[in-house]
Amino acid sequence: MPPLIDRAWAFRLARDILFLGFLLNVGVCVFPALVLEREYPHTTFLFRPVDQFQDFFAVLRSTEALDPYHIRPVTEVPGRTGVEVSNYFPLTHILLYPFTWMEKEWALALYLGISLLGFSYGYAQICRAIGLRRNAQWVGAWFVFIPFNYAILMTMDRGNLELWVFLTIAFGIYCFSKQRERTG
Repeated sequence: MPPLIDRAWAFRLARDILFLGFLLNVGVCVFPALVLEREYPHTTFLFRPVDQFQDFFAVLRSTEALDPYHIRPVTEVPGRTGVEVSNYFPLTHILLYPFTWMEKEWALALYLGISLLGFSYGYAQICRAIGLRRNAQWVGAWFVFIPFNYAILMTMDRGNLELWVFLTIAFGIYCFSKQRERTG
């Protein structure tokens, strides 16, 4: 039985919807900023600028202290008061411990670079799984699915680690399905 819709057509449709949604979001943020002269929170669809990358830096601070589940006051983040405690699993702290040996900005740059490579690899696997051939359209769509994807933008803006959990689960499902195809 032939498929109801062509996978390449569905891929292009998803790409176009994502890109138009992103442009609409940018327009909704630019209009209040330039025309109405408003400030945050009306000028961004991401988090507060003062909280940028704080998920990564908070985990890095708690990992660096080698006591991630200790409640401690937040003093070195401008515009932030109170206490913080890690709510990540122990494996997160083990994986991020080597980042504590670097300057924080270099650690963040390396983490974001590894994340972009990971997201790109996941994207390539999706393209391969739905049967798309590598061509200019495939590469051009990367620029829509990776940098214009709201979920990826949010996790990159916060330096959040949760998307890695989903990527790991997706990779596990992919490997499981490949194994079932081989034995199947």
